[in-house]
Amino acid sequence: MDESSKHIKSEIDYARKYYAASDSLLIQRFSFFLVAESMLVVAVVTIMNSECRNLWVENAICILGVFYTTAWYFSSLSILSKMNALVTRYLVHCVVFRYATKQRYRCVRYLEKKFKPIMRLLGCHDLTDLFVVHFLPIVTLVFWCFIFFIK
Repeated sequence: MDESSKHIKSEIDYARKYYAASDSLLIQRFSFFLVAESMLVVAVVTIMNSECRNLWVENAICILGVFYTTAWYFSSLSILSKMNALVTRYLVHCVVFRYATKQRYRCVRYLEKKFKPIMRLLGCHDLTDLFVVHFLPIVTLVFWCFIFFIK
């Protein structure tokens, strides 16, 4: 094995480790997002159902939910763009990565085929990226706006 192929192999190994760490970070942030959003939803619903409703507190929680959801959305987009850059630059040359992406379940491949134009437009490689990075934050943002304006 010559020096250039060793260098390429080490770059691909580094990219694969970085991709795994980024994916782990994205899923951890998703978990934290779910817990924090759940606490905010419970707080606003509890206040809305109490006998002494306080509109200032309800509005403050809704605004906090909007800001938190927006911040989480943009930080997830940042991680996703870095992961996409790794895939297009390094990981397409990695045999392990190519094999893992080919070995998905048939139903997942079928759904990915159906959502391919949307995924390509949003820069997603799989349905998890589409759901975690785009779908759930947008639905949550719509929820907070709905709660804010229905009072």
